[in-house]
Amino acid sequence: MESDNSLRKGLAVGLFDVFREITSLANPDEIINSSKQKNFSFIITGTAFENYNSNEIIKRLRIRYPLAKLFIISNKNDRKTKKELNELNPQKIYSNLFDLKELINDIKKIYDN
Repeated sequence: MESDNSLRKGLAVGLFDVFREITSLANPDEIINSSKQKNFSFIITGTAFENYNSNEIIKRLRIRYPLAKLFIISNKNDRKTKKELNELNPQKIYSNLFDLKELINDIKKIYDN
């Protein structure tokens, strides 16, 4: 989706002054099934994946990168979804209608500490 590409690009640009390296991937398979094991400090993920169960993808990310700070951008805001996502122990959950600057500032606060 074009909005997802714009969001990924906006996050990358906004975080270049914080991180030495930023990996931006559109497909969850690229990170989960990668033979290269990277150590990610932060993972920002959406929940709207075509052909994928978002909770399963995020659980797999949690298992593969247990020390990464996890930020979730959810396309659903119902109680059940929020409860399920909170069980994945994210730093914060944002709705799809969030302020990009807020997310970047939240990451900077954690990174600076």
